[in-house]
Amino acid sequence: MKILITSGGTTEKIDAVRGITNHSTGYLGKEIAELFLAKGHQVTLVTTKTAVKPEPKENLKITEITNVESLLKKMEPLVKEHDVLIHSMAVSDYTPIYMTDFAELEDTEDLAQFLHKSNTESKISSASDYQVLFLKKHRRSLASSNNGILIFN
Repeated sequence: MKILITSGGTTEKIDAVRGITNHSTGYLGKEIAELFLAKGHQVTLVTTKTAVKPEPKENLKITEITNVESLLKKMEPLVKEHDVLIHSMAVSDYTPIYMTDFAELEDTEDLAQFLHKSNTESKISSASDYQVLFLKKHRRSLASSNNGILIFN
């Protein structure tokens, strides 16, 4: 069976040196991947640079992403090629639009074919009197493909 697993956590860049991220280690995805690899399945692991990963194996393909946009680009063709999708990645809820004193919010690109939930616009501001970071909210999780089993964390 061909298994597609996501793990780790996305990071949305604020500027050249900062980003909004989470503390996802990728440990759950690594453990799930190792289980399927031990059973002889073909595993594709979509993960991040900092996430823990299984040791290299012949039937393991690791693909690294950084943010929601790169996740979408990688996942779209992969979902169609796999029998099972196990989504254990911590996906960012927000994407910065720009940073300034005043601005508006914009919804993030939808994970349309994968997601079912819809969200409304939101804003998070810093404690600073002058700096406000404007974010665009991501849809929550991957949804369906016509390829079989989906498991979400």
